Amino acid sequence: MQSKFKKEFNVRTLIEGGVIYEHFMPHTSKKYEIIESLDKHMKSLVWNNLSMSDSFMDHFEPINLIADYYGEKYAFYIAFMLHHIGWILVPAVVGGTLFIV
Repeated sequence: MQSKFKKEFNVRTLIEGGVIYEHFMPHTSKKYEIIESLDKHMKSLVWNNLSMSDSFMDHFEPINLIADYYGEKYAFYIAFMLHHIGWILVPAVVGGTLFIV
């Protein structure tokens, strides 16, 4: 599909002309592989980030799949958000407990 797209359109000319900003091909079946991997490893990524254990890298598969499919910028963003969620859980539990008391 990408070869047909390259034959039909000169994307560089469209970008330079300001017609489009960027382009990317539609999703493939690999998108579903990423979703399944995130469902499988999400809790482990967040919990092992909190515990600072070495097993954090054992559950890093979805981040690598995202980096391969969408690019490293988006994978880094997802990794940061998982790290942030893991660390925000600690004050959320303490604050929730204090609110209930």
